[in-house]
Amino acid sequence: MSEQSIILFGRTGYGKSSIANMLIQGDIYQNNAFKISDNAKGETLNIYTSYTEKYQVFDTVGLGEPPSHLVSHKEAVNKIRDYFSKFKVTLNYIFYVQKKGRITDEDKKMFKLFKEIFEWAEKNIVIIITNSKPEWVEKNLETITEDLGKYPIISVDFPFTDEDEDDIIACSHRKKRAQSLQRLEDKLLE
Repeated sequence: MSEQSIILFGRTGYGKSSIANMLIQGDIYQNNAFKISDNAKGETLNIYTSYTEKYQVFDTVGLGEPPSHLVSHKEAVNKIRDYFSKFKVTLNYIFYVQKKGRITDEDKKMFKLFKEIFEWAEKNIVIIITNSKPEWVEKNLETITEDLGKYPIISVDFPFTDEDEDDIIACSHRKKRAQSLQRLEDKLLE
């Protein structure tokens, strides 16, 4: 398989950087290629890229931040549009990252904006539902497609392990991450 280019797009805090780290590093560590946290403000302030023999991954600024945060929603949209209009990158996959749960009107608005930005590559859109299992996606498939459209959907669960977590929890998290990464990569090969 030749290197696949993947862009991650979605709202702040929905797991874009965790997915990027899993694809590039194979796991999530305390020090990652793409910065992650559970802070109230988004961590990704620009568009970052990293690559391996398998993937080139673009982690984008999170959307939906209020004007008072480091990168407002409007500024994030402009950064993404500017970047991908200047650098003609062939994108094999355009991941729209959605967190498990109700799809709100704000989520629908973000997805609509996402489709407008990447209308030239709509056939490459894949919806990634974070913090979820395949069973949840299957159970909610009708609602998801009604709200976001008929695109391939992949569930992932990449729980972060804090340094002070006990070994049993850390091992369980590592196992979940490995299984989700395998499922994600298998789906990309279909």
